[in-house]
Amino acid sequence: MRVAIICSEVDDASQNIARHLLKRVRWTRGSDGPVEWTYGNFQLVTVEGKLIDQETLDQSLSTDLLIFASRHQSETRKGPVFTAHFTGRRQWSDSEGVERRVSARSPSCVKTC
Repeated sequence: MRVAIICSEVDDASQNIARHLLKRVRWTRGSDGPVEWTYGNFQLVTVEGKLIDQETLDQSLSTDLLIFASRHQSETRKGPVFTAHFTGRRQWSDSEGVERRVSARSPSCVKTC
């Protein structure tokens, strides 16, 4: 399974996750497109905008699973904790012009993580 981990330049937590991933294993510099680093079946991609605005990123990647590295915080602020959820917008404004849809779920991947 090919997995792309997406990090945002405008999200400090996302950049922190990318730095820690790069320290853990020996990544190879990507050669083309948006992929900056590869490690086995993993791709590490950095985007300029917010993660929620990456509506068409999947079209430029050859991958089976997208993981968006971002910050999540519990109400009680107990941690550290690893959380995962499936992407999609529950609410849209009519002015956004975004098709109302959510991504396919992959509970087996969440369980593996």
